[in-house]
Amino acid sequence: MANQKTVIATGDSEGLGAAVVVRGPSMCLSSSQGLGWNNAAIERHLVEAGEKPETRVSRPQITLAAGQRIARGERKGRGGHFIPYSKPPGLMNLNVEGVIPAINTATPTEIILCTLDTQFVGDVAGEQEGYPAPNLRERTLFYDEILGGLVRLLEREAKSGGESGRLFADHLAYSVALRTLAIGEQQPDRHAAPNALPMPRLRRVIERMRTDLSQDIDLQTLAAETGYSRNHFLRMFRASTGQPPHQYLMRLRIEKAEEMLRNRSLGLMEIALECGFSSHAHFTRAFRNIMGVSPSAYRRHACRNKRLLVLVIGIHAVLPFVAAHGSHPQRKWRQETKSDFLQTGSFPSSAPAVSSIDFLLCLRIRSDLQ
Repeated sequence: MANQKTVIATGDSEGLGAAVVVRGPSMCLSSSQGLGWNNAAIERHLVEAGEKPETRVSRPQITLAAGQRIARGERKGRGGHFIPYSKPPGLMNLNVEGVIPAINTATPTEIILCTLDTQFVGDVAGEQEGYPAPNLRERTLFYDEILGGLVRLLEREAKSGGESGRLFADHLAYSVALRTLAIGEQQPDRHAAPNALPMPRLRRVIERMRTDLSQDIDLQTLAAETGYSRNHFLRMFRASTGQPPHQYLMRLRIEKAEEMLRNRSLGLMEIALECGFSSHAHFTRAFRNIMGVSPSAYRRHACRNKRLLVLVIGIHAVLPFVAAHGSHPQRKWRQETKSDFLQTGSFPSSAPAVSSIDFLLCLRIRSDLQ
């Protein structure tokens, strides 16, 4: 895997190759740095959970939620209040020159960040009829299949080390700029922006959603929790979360299903009904739309990752013993396997099986050494 490192960044650096803004400690999984790209910079990061400060950006930047897990946390909204958010894979933000509000992430978040050179965006706009000058506007929590696909292609090219050549990368960057102009120059809403729900009322609505996930809850019931009419509730809820109530409820149901799928004793139909889906087909379709895989495929992936976690803990447990007691015939293999896991998330096919007895023995050795 290309360029894997841990970074702490709170602003951008000189030169477009280092212009991606990452907030808080993170592991860089891929990067276009060093490839000589002049018009766009792109990086994929696994960002640690925690508080992320308010940050200023000087160039247009697209943030795409990647990976397979739903990211959760709170973002700073109007009036300085923190608003809960749920960001499934594929959801995007478009930030232009200015300040990115503070957030507090509750889970590690995998993101793809794509920054465009401001002059390049201006040149692209000047070549198109109807774009005399770029006038990008910030967009938050939106989907766009075309832009998301282009950003993923550009990140894949960076991950490969630019194997398709500069022309291909420039073509992709040009397409990203064009689509960003189309999205970011949409006419603003002529109506005044609605006020957000007061935090206590928003939390009460979300708690009601979580409590009644298995029920067919209606709009009037949720609006009654706030004391507002259905019309005002719809507008204020969207202003608070960036999503209409039915989409937010669907995210909560998928989050609950995601947790339940880790328990292999529960059947898929049982999970579907518990999370408020009317049938197995409905559950599978909704889960695939948000997570990109079927529930059964997700369960297999989650269980495989759990087994890998047990293995890597065992490796971490035995390394102090090896270091303290000299060389060991498998010391080199263990170090290489640990490195492979951290870089690729998997073990080489030559990895020998680690039994539960070996694993417990490793934990006992580590405990004795400590």
